[in-house]
Amino acid sequence: MVPSSPIYDLPGVLEERFAAFIDHARWYRNHSPATIKWYQQAFRMLGRHLAQSGAGQLSEANAASLIEQWVVEERAHGLSPFTIRSQWQAMRAFFVYLERTDQFANPFKVLSAPAVPDAEPKARTPEECIRILEAAKNADWSTTFERARAAAMIGIAIYAGLRRAEIVKLRFTDVDLDTGRITVVRGKGRGGGKDRTLYAPPDLITLLRVYVAERRRSHFDAVELFNSGHGTGVSLSTAVQNR
Repeated sequence: MVPSSPIYDLPGVLEERFAAFIDHARWYRNHSPATIKWYQQAFRMLGRHLAQSGAGQLSEANAASLIEQWVVEERAHGLSPFTIRSQWQAMRAFFVYLERTDQFANPFKVLSAPAVPDAEPKARTPEECIRILEAAKNADWSTTFERARAAAMIGIAIYAGLRRAEIVKLRFTDVDLDTGRITVVRGKGRGGGKDRTLYAPPDLITLLRVYVAERRRSHFDAVELFNSGHGTGVSLSTAVQNR
């Protein structure tokens, strides 16, 4: 007797299977918190579409068409092609899991990935980077601490190539100003992210020394290198916003 394919009631049963997928990704695959958040955001968007579709159930018979309708709806709402492709890829990983654990035929195998336009990387020229850094130094900040923090955070992105999430996760002990050594713990990569070590050029060391001096003078303390002044870390967007 051929076993029947699973049918997922919406939203309850599908949400339960997604929770199991997240546990698998977090604890077995050791995916990073950023990747887990990516999965969750994409599932939230797909779940919203499924609820509005009135389908009631997700089955092998309607899964592909519902996902295709989801992509069309996202485009109609003005989401960028890159965001749509990213969400599509996140949900493809979920359905790969369902295929392996539940023997649910993966609808993504019959769907083409949403198209994205060819785009050149948005790399800044050296002159543009200098102007950005000078703008951070000369903006009308409320305090010298905020000025030094913004310049150091932008500088570490420009001179060391750290990503946004890597910058805000840096701990005070990850940076050695005497040797210029910067340790990035669990940066971008599979299996929860990879550790790497890099060395700051003299211009970046100068920016970091100015920031650390302002941090100490202000008696601000936190595990994170870049802190809010309230004993906690700070987001990059908050740090570089002109107040």
